[in-house]
Amino acid sequence: MVSWIILSMATSANGQKASSFVNLGVSYYQLQKYEAAISQFQSAAEIDPNYPNIFGLLGSSYLQNGQYEAAADAYQKQMARTPNSGDLFYNLGLTYLKMQKFDQAAEAFQKTIDLDPDAVQAYRHLTQLFTRQGHFQDAEKALSHVIAEGATWKDHYNLGVVLHRQARYQEAIGKYQKALTMQPGSSAEIHVALAKSYLALKQMDAAVLHYQSATQIDPTNPEINYQLGCIYRSQNHLDEALTEFRMALRQKRDHIEARIQVASLLFETGQIDAALDEYRRALVFSPQDIGSLLGIGQMFREKGDVEQAIEYLIKARAIDPDHRGVRFQLALCFELQGQLDQAQTEYIQALR
Repeated sequence: MVSWIILSMATSANGQKASSFVNLGVSYYQLQKYEAAISQFQSAAEIDPNYPNIFGLLGSSYLQNGQYEAAADAYQKQMARTPNSGDLFYNLGLTYLKMQKFDQAAEAFQKTIDLDPDAVQAYRHLTQLFTRQGHFQDAEKALSHVIAEGATWKDHYNLGVVLHRQARYQEAIGKYQKALTMQPGSSAEIHVALAKSYLALKQMDAAVLHYQSATQIDPTNPEINYQLGCIYRSQNHLDEALTEFRMALRQKRDHIEARIQVASLLFETGQIDAALDEYRRALVFSPQDIGSLLGIGQMFREKGDVEQAIEYLIKARAIDPDHRGVRFQLALCFELQGQLDQAQTEYIQALR
């Protein structure tokens, strides 16, 4: 949310005239008519460039209207007049976030905190920026200020993320559990985060329970089903894995990873034609997908159609010459054709 700065009373003749434009501009702003607000604030600035916070008002209007370069310029003009306003630096930080200038955003939020140590929202934004930059200790420190002021469930969740990224999985679980007690409903993302931390600790049963809870809360998220399927597959629960991968595909037909998992499971259970169909469907959605091309090549080799297998494997090799699986499958095919020199070349490349 953009921070507003209270206007001072204008006493000069120009200031009083400018006030009429400013008041109308504020009304337009509150009605979310930002272009009209900009026009009024510009008129006020032309009449009285020293009108209190006029460029701050312009900056906020530009920001809400999606004109981020103009917003940054306006805020900087106002800072030249009122350099000790934490609100201005906070708004400039928001602007830089929209512009994806993350280093400048962090500097602006840090300046906000220097001017106003109680600026909790600035600490929250700094947490996200530090996490993005991989500065996890700085992110943890920023969040400690937020939590000291009275944290939301999201703050505990974000601290869990920071701890997880530092491989402090047990501590992360504690923070996620705290978030869960504060936000028991609509908490699929918390359960997913808990599942990931338990998975990192190799506690598969706990990870499964939290992924299952997540699917009950958010049954339309294909990634949850996909991750649950991967765990089931690692536990050799192939039927359960296949069910979850197919659930992911019902929600997102172009989920390439899930479709390749389905194809691979079908192949493992001897359903070669069905597996080939799935690999082909995956290739329709992503014609350059290595896994699909490799899978099709392998299926044709299993069916005895070596020429077709080589055709698809060569396409895969052209996309990724260093893929060992592709090289190995090509070697097998060339060997079946009696092309032993080419087979040897592919084996050597596969072993590199």
